[in-house]
Amino acid sequence: MKIKKSVLKSIVSIILLAALLYYGYDYFLRYEESTNYFLTEEGFVNYKIRTPSFTRTVTYQDSSYTKEILTFASKGTKIYADLYLSRHATKNTPVNGIVFMPAAGKTRTDTAARGIFLAKSGYVVLIPDVRGIGDTGKNGGSANRLNSIQDDYYLFLQGKEPVNHLTIYDTLLAAKILEKMPEVRDVIFAGESLGGRTAIIAGAIYDKENSKDAKDPRFKGVLAISTAGYGLQKTPDYDAQRYLNSIDPDFYVSKIAPRKAYFIHATKDATIPIAAGKDTFNKAAEPKKLIVLANSSCHGYCSEMDDELAEALKELFENE
Repeated sequence: MKIKKSVLKSIVSIILLAALLYYGYDYFLRYEESTNYFLTEEGFVNYKIRTPSFTRTVTYQDSSYTKEILTFASKGTKIYADLYLSRHATKNTPVNGIVFMPAAGKTRTDTAARGIFLAKSGYVVLIPDVRGIGDTGKNGGSANRLNSIQDDYYLFLQGKEPVNHLTIYDTLLAAKILEKMPEVRDVIFAGESLGGRTAIIAGAIYDKENSKDAKDPRFKGVLAISTAGYGLQKTPDYDAQRYLNSIDPDFYVSKIAPRKAYFIHATKDATIPIAAGKDTFNKAAEPKKLIVLANSSCHGYCSEMDDELAEALKELFENE
C-alpha cells in the first residue's frame, strides 16, 4: 500500500517537531541549570531553582513508616536519597517534611536512625547522600568529587562552581522535591555537624534569589544540631575572603529570618564545642532558639535528645 506524499510529509513533520520539542526542552533545562548560579560581591551564593524530575521506589513498609529510595539529577550527577514517610502521610492528609543533611563523611544509611525516628514521629524525611559520599559518590566525574576547601577554592578562582556550592544547590532541590510531593505540607532544613552548616546556608538563601524580602510560605526554617560556623579570621585577599564568606554559616545565619532558626547543642560536645555553637546562635536573628543538652557529650543526633527534638520540630512548624 502506497502512502501519499502529503501524508508522509505530515508524519515526518510530526516526528521532527516531537524530536525538536523533546531535545529542545532538554537543552533548555541543561542551559538554565548551567547559568542559574552566581555569587554576590560580598560572597552570598545565589541559585535560581526549579523542581527537578525525580523517581521514587518503595523498599520497606510496615505499620509505622514507609521507606523509599529517591533519585534526581543535579548538575552533572545523580543524587541518591532515602525518603522516610510517616504512616499518616497521604495525599489527603499531608504532613510536614524535613530535608535532613548528614554529618561529614556519613551516608544516608549511616543516618537512617534519624529518618526512622522522625517518620515514626509523624514527618516525611528526605536524607541524601551528598556529593562524594555513598551511592551519590559512585557516579564519578569532577562534579561529584568530595573536595577539600583548598581544592574548592582553586575551582572558585577558575570561575567554576565549587563542590561546596553544588552541595548547597542539591539541598535546595531536595526541598523543592518535598514541596512537590502531595504527602507533604510545610518544609524545613535540618542537619547535624557539617550537615547543619549546609542546612543553615540553604535556609538563608532558599527562594530568596530575586529579592531579600522573598518568602516561600511553606518553608518554615532551620534546625541545626551540633553545629557552628567556622570561626574564620578575616583576610585582606578579596577573592579568598569572598570564597570563605560563601561557605561559612556565620555569614548567612542572620538571613534565615523571618523564618525560625533553632539550634540543639550538648554542653560537652568534643567535636564542635558549645561555645562555637553559641557564637553562631548569637549571630542569628529572631525568631531563634538555642536548646542546650546539659551534661551531655552527644555530637549529632542521639536518642537522649528525642524529647527536645520533638518539641523543637513542633515549634518550628507552628504558625505565628
